[in-house]
Amino acid sequence: MKSNRAQALDLFRVVLGRPPGERAAFLQQACNGDQELLREVESLLRYEGKADNFLETPAIDVAAAAIACEGQSSLESRSAPKVDPIVGNVFSHYHVTEKLGGGGMGVVYKAHDTRLQRFVALKFLPDEVAGDPAALARFRQEAQAASALNHPNICTIYDVGEQDGRAFIAMEFMEGETLKHHMAGRPMALDKLLALSIEITSALEAAHAKGIVHRDVKPANIFVTSLGHAKVLDFGLAKFLDRVNPDTDTAALSATQTSAINPHTPLVALEPNTLSGLMMGTLPYMSPEQIQGGRMDQRTDIFSLGIVIYEMATAQRPFNGEEVVALRTSILRDAPRLVTELRSELPSALQLILDQCLAK
Repeated sequence: MKSNRAQALDLFRVVLGRPPGERAAFLQQACNGDQELLREVESLLRYEGKADNFLETPAIDVAAAAIACEGQSSLESRSAPKVDPIVGNVFSHYHVTEKLGGGGMGVVYKAHDTRLQRFVALKFLPDEVAGDPAALARFRQEAQAASALNHPNICTIYDVGEQDGRAFIAMEFMEGETLKHHMAGRPMALDKLLALSIEITSALEAAHAKGIVHRDVKPANIFVTSLGHAKVLDFGLAKFLDRVNPDTDTAALSATQTSAINPHTPLVALEPNTLSGLMMGTLPYMSPEQIQGGRMDQRTDIFSLGIVIYEMATAQRPFNGEEVVALRTSILRDAPRLVTELRSELPSALQLILDQCLAK
C-alpha cells in the first residue's frame, strides 16, 4: 500500500490535469473523506499557485519542495531571514566565499579550493529538502551521471562530499549566464544560434554515447560562458540506459515508464523514478513520451533540444498553453509554425533539422 505522501503525489498529478474550475469538487470526491490526504494535495496545489514560473519548474521539484515546506509554521515564515550557514565556512578543502544562486533543488556557492588554488562551484541541497531521501538520491545521481562524462560542453564534476549532514558537489566554476538569461526574450543571431546549437548537440551526443539521457534539457540548464561557449548543466533527472529485450517484464521497470509510445524502443531507462507517479522533466520542454509516462531513450533529449533551438531562433516556443492541460495537449498534438515563417532569413536546412527533432 502506498504511503500518504505517495498517494498525494499521484493525486496531485491527476488534479493538475483537470480544468481549474473542476479541481476542488474532483479533489473532494477523490479523497473520499480522507482529510489528511486532502490537506497534502491542497498544500501541493497552493505551492503550484504561488510559483511565478510553475510551468518551467520540474514537477518533481514542485512536489518535493511543497511537501518539505508544509511543516513550517506561519511564525517561521514571518521570521527574519536567517544568516547563511554555508558562506564563510570550509567544507573539506573548499572555503565558501559567496552564494551564486539557487532554486528548489539546488543552491550553488563560489568556493576556493585550498589544495589546488582555484575557484570551484559547490552545489548543496536546500535545507527544505536536504533530509528528503528522494532528493538526496537525485542529488547523488546528478554527480554520478555528470562525472561519467568528459566533454568540453558539459560542466565538469571535480568531487562529491558530505560534511555536517550537508551533501555537496564540487564542479567547475564558470563565468557567464544561463542560456535562458542570455536569450533575454530575443531571437538569437544566426551565427551564434548555430554555434551554440552545435555545442549543445555535441554534449548530448556524448552523454547518449555513454547511455545517459538528460531528461531536462532546457535553457535554464544550459550555461553560456563569458567566451561564448555552451555548457550543459544539471544531470539531476538523468537516467542511465541499458539494452534490454523489448519483451522484458515491465514490472521490473518504473511504474511511470510502462506505457511506451513505441514498444520496440531498443533502449529504456532501468532505474526507478525518484518520486513515483510524477512526470520527470520541465513541462514546456518535455517530449510526448515524458508527458505520457512512456519509456524514454535518447530521442527524449532530441525533442527537448528541438524546442530549445526553436526558442533560440524565434524567441517563441513551438508549443504553447496558458495552463498545464493546454500545454500538454499542444505538445502531444500540435504542429509548430515553421521557423522560416517567423524569420524568413533562417536557412531551410535549419527547418529540416527542427522537423526531425520535433517529430512525434
